[in-house]
Amino acid sequence: MNKTHFIVLLSVSFLIAGCNRATVEPSAEEITTEAGTVTVVIQSSEGERQTEVDNVLPGATVESVMRSIEEVPITINGSGVTAFVSKMDGVETESTKGWTYMVNDEYVNKGIGSVMLVPPATVTWTYGTYEQTIGNKVDTSNDESATTQASQE
Repeated sequence: MNKTHFIVLLSVSFLIAGCNRATVEPSAEEITTEAGTVTVVIQSSEGERQTEVDNVLPGATVESVMRSIEEVPITINGSGVTAFVSKMDGVETESTKGWTYMVNDEYVNKGIGSVMLVPPATVTWTYGTYEQTIGNKVDTSNDESATTQASQE
């Protein structure tokens, strides 16, 4: 990795790190090589929408799953480690509000292009301020890893 890539990766990590301290990794028993279904739940003041993405292979990123959804209009800016959702189902990120997500009920502190899924999995999106979405729900007193069916690069 050259110096420029490292600086960009480090900068993006610092920007995203404020979301949560949990690291999401699959256990050995959860890893599979078969394709499965990822359920995507979108929660906003407009209500809740749910869609299922079939035939997702283990290791697919949240970004690739979100880009494959056609039933809900989604705008993703950037790609890979810089990818983020700027608009979903007509609700756009603002200066104080935005989209945060959980994988299998665990908040994730990485960008959508860095988090790999192991189906079956559920990605839940919530719109609001940090305090409304995850600020009061995150235990930052323990910085150890949480275990679910998602993995980060």
